[in-house]
Amino acid sequence: MTYNKLNSILKTNTEINYITDHDSYIEENNIDINQFKNNEFILFEYTTNMIPTIKLLNQNNIKYTIYTDNDDLQFIII
Repeated sequence: MTYNKLNSILKTNTEINYITDHDSYIEENNIDINQFKNNEFILFEYTTNMIPTIKLLNQNNIKYTIYTDNDDLQFIII
């Protein structure tokens, strides 16, 4: 999945981020980055309209996982 393809699907429902651009977030939340070695994108709850985004991910058969960080905010890994 490319950034442009994902962006065209999600449109204005979210801000798409590369996991590799958020090392400090990963470190601050004691997240094992190795578990995401086959993933590229991260969507944060505070910049994502979660319900429509999840619906679009499901409709387009995009595999994702939802996690919760240390502040009880969700993030989606794609």
